[in-house]
Amino acid sequence: MLSDTNKIILTDDEGNEKEFEILFTFDYEATGKQYVVVQNPANEDEVFGFSYNDEGEVFPVDEEEFEIVAEVFDAWRDESNE
Repeated sequence: MLSDTNKIILTDDEGNEKEFEILFTFDYEATGKQYVVVQNPANEDEVFGFSYNDEGEVFPVDEEEFEIVAEVFDAWRDESNE
């Protein structure tokens, strides 16, 4: 669940909880959804994207949404490295 902090706790399929850092969120008009991009603070190569609702619940993205999230993440990373 999203919170007001820059951290999020996600539970995997086996019930293990893991804390991630929220890199950024964005709205995508074409899908009408909100997305969050998170990173594992222990492994910066582990970056994931999820959609979320107004209650802060997160949901896996489908293949089409993955492409959207990846494109936005790449643009964000490029801007951050400038």
